[in-house]
Amino acid sequence: MGIQFTAPTINATEMTHLHMDIWTPDNVTAASVFKVLLVDIGADGSFEGSDNSSHELTIPSSMLAKENWISLDLPLSSFAGLRSRSHLAQIVLSGDIPNVFADNIYFYDGGNTGGITDPTVAAPTPTAPASNVISVFSDAYTNLPGTDFNPNWGQGTVVSQIDIDGNKVLKYAGLNYQGTQLGNNTDVSEMEFLHLDYWSSSSTALNVFLISPGPKETAFALEVPTMGWNSIDIPLSTFKDVDLKNVIQFKFDGNGTIFLDNIYFYKKGGGSGAPLVAAPTPTAAPANVISVFSDVYTNIPGTDFNPNWGQATLVSQLSIAGSNTLKLEGLNYQGIQLGSSTDVTSMEFLHLDYWTANATALNVFLISPGPKEKAFALDVPTSGWKSIDIPLSAFDGVDLKDVIQFKFDGNGTIYLDNIYFYKKASAGGTTPTVAAPTPTLPASSVISLFSDAYTNAKVDTWRTDWSSAKLEDVSVAGNAVKKYTELDFVGIETVANQINASEMTHFHIDVWSPNFELFAIKLVDFGPDGAFGGGDDKEHQVNFTMPAKSSWVSLDIPLADFVGLTSKGHMSQYILVGQPTGAATVYVDNVYFHK
Repeated sequence: MGIQFTAPTINATEMTHLHMDIWTPDNVTAASVFKVLLVDIGADGSFEGSDNSSHELTIPSSMLAKENWISLDLPLSSFAGLRSRSHLAQIVLSGDIPNVFADNIYFYDGGNTGGITDPTVAAPTPTAPASNVISVFSDAYTNLPGTDFNPNWGQGTVVSQIDIDGNKVLKYAGLNYQGTQLGNNTDVSEMEFLHLDYWSSSSTALNVFLISPGPKETAFALEVPTMGWNSIDIPLSTFKDVDLKNVIQFKFDGNGTIFLDNIYFYKKGGGSGAPLVAAPTPTAAPANVISVFSDVYTNIPGTDFNPNWGQATLVSQLSIAGSNTLKLEGLNYQGIQLGSSTDVTSMEFLHLDYWTANATALNVFLISPGPKEKAFALDVPTSGWKSIDIPLSAFDGVDLKDVIQFKFDGNGTIYLDNIYFYKKASAGGTTPTVAAPTPTLPASSVISLFSDAYTNAKVDTWRTDWSSAKLEDVSVAGNAVKKYTELDFVGIETVANQINASEMTHFHIDVWSPNFELFAIKLVDFGPDGAFGGGDDKEHQVNFTMPAKSSWVSLDIPLADFVGLTSKGHMSQYILVGQPTGAATVYVDNVYFHK
């Protein structure tokens, strides 16, 4: 979708961020793609001119969610290819999510602090009717009376209530743990969800606990850091050990500084214990699929979906909106016996669509003779159909040349559809044929380790002797590139020529891989003593799960995301990590710090 504003263009030179709120009714998976492109048409005001510049930013799928408004605050500095912001003319939203709603699209100045540390806009206004809500903290509802938001539990957290854009917000500074004591024991058994809006630019771990007397408590992990306000609706069935008729407390633990708003329980009303719509229709080409259960493909013949393994589960097949669907009712465990031994070594993923309103535990097992089996835990309950693509590398120990069975175990009632193995269509091959994007930042704003675009600092080695990887210097379209194969981890060092990145704001790297499932970067500062292990070392690792394959991925990472890297004056090690462990191939270019 393109948004064009050429008469007049927008001058965002004094702005620091682009904000937008997005919402989708569609399932979001780890492989989902959502991108934002900014285009500046330059002083000549023409799309055909030579002074145009643009940059497309890929939003991590972990920041997206089905049926939730997500607030994105995108640093304009992340749009590294945008040489000018004085004649902005287009915002283009793209990706593979079929339906996206957008609101509150604007540029703003978040200050020149080297990165926003406090939110500048309020959390989204709740829309649930007050009659369906029990509110703990929100300006939109009447809250439970007498709640203590800072009980003395010996915590180190500093708690305050602040005003953001006219809205009262809870702030936890320096969180280790923090309790909230409700004014009275509260029965929330008629509610369905716990809603939270939270914001953090510095946290790397955050959990919320619901507590009843005993104490009985259950944690739920929240994804951090955020790119703006995150709105989440947690099914109360997640808090399986808690007496929902007698909730007395909340607890948060983790680190960093956290902002909270709109903490309330709610119910949708008129909920259903079964799906009303069919699972999403698969799009993988039949030639790339080995199907077990799906109306879209030819399934393995002779498969028994209810072998007698002594299970208590009731199995049936029913039609949901015209699609044949498996129902596992009262699950304890349930097997599927394939009609014949199946070789899936040419495939890359196991795909499942599943739906449950009441399960609190669900695992899928792949099994080969022996038996050799490996479990993969599925997130439950769901808020609609959930589509998942599990890398077959997750089933280590299973003989993928000889798969004979599936098994599900857990609880509740589960609906399943579109169970199949598949491989992605070959798009970019196994080696890059085009060079990584040419950096456009001025040299004065860059400290480069490796790039044809800049003068590079002296690097001791691009593969330390303690690395677990092979290194080869190659050329891609005439551009020098580092190629790592059999990658588990590789160390890159500037120990003899330590880099002072104190004034830099970002670490950039371009990577290309035909097969990685995870890519991570650890930065290590040796401290003033300049030596490893001297007691003043600082380090932090940032992970990227399921990066795009067979295309260049430009990672422009705010140094603020390396939370444990509290000093940057003696940068000495840069450790790259890849999965599948010992099997990843990664091409690397344009490694530099910038501001």
